[in-house]
Amino acid sequence: MRTFLLALFLSAAVVPMATAQDTTEPTELSGMEKFDKAFAEAVVGPIAAVLFWDVVFWDNDSESNAEIPIVLAWLVLGAIFFTLRFQFINIR
Repeated sequence: MRTFLLALFLSAAVVPMATAQDTTEPTELSGMEKFDKAFAEAVVGPIAAVLFWDVVFWDNDSESNAEIPIVLAWLVLGAIFFTLRFQFINIR
């Protein structure tokens, strides 16, 4: 047990040294990174704009500035609908 704790302590002391940052300059984007960036701009961006569109039920100029994304409203309405449709939870 004592050797296990010693090994654990020594390995914990090495972890900060292993997480040092690389100081080299960033290189040119690889082919996969270019594809990922293009896919994010062409596909993911428009889908995220629709799914996280703010459903405005009140004025967002207030101090709280609360926002409700449309995907959250859709999930809450679906949960309420299916809870009522299937007549709540049946535990037998």
